[in-house]
Amino acid sequence: MKNVLTLFLCFSFVVVYGQTDSNKGPGNTMPYYNVEECMDLPDQERLMCTNKEMLEEIYSNLRYPSDALANRIEGKVVLAFMIDEEGVLDEITIKRDIGYGCGEEAIRVLQELANDWTPAYINGEPTKRPMFLPITFQLPRR
Repeated sequence: MKNVLTLFLCFSFVVVYGQTDSNKGPGNTMPYYNVEECMDLPDQERLMCTNKEMLEEIYSNLRYPSDALANRIEGKVVLAFMIDEEGVLDEITIKRDIGYGCGEEAIRVLQELANDWTPAYINGEPTKRPMFLPITFQLPRR
């Protein structure tokens, strides 16, 4: 749960502080992960709700790579990706990796969410937008 909260706060920071003046205002939104129970909330609450649900989905499906476990590797993988005008996740790249299969595992779990997005809107038009997602790999505590 601590990992989920850490990732949620990091992801929220990237989404909120990644905005520029060109995408603030009426008819302008950031992309967000689709979660049915969050859809009727106001914009900021919906973003928080969908981020929380997305992170729970990621961490419930994340498998610690065996090479990383064997070598006691911990740290943060940062992924960059695009949400296109159709709400499809695309162009996933690793911006920061800790090795031992962690970057590949982060990509795998993110790809499971590939078609569950609402695109960004600028001036009321769907727009392709970049996103960043840090995923923390932390060994189980003994």
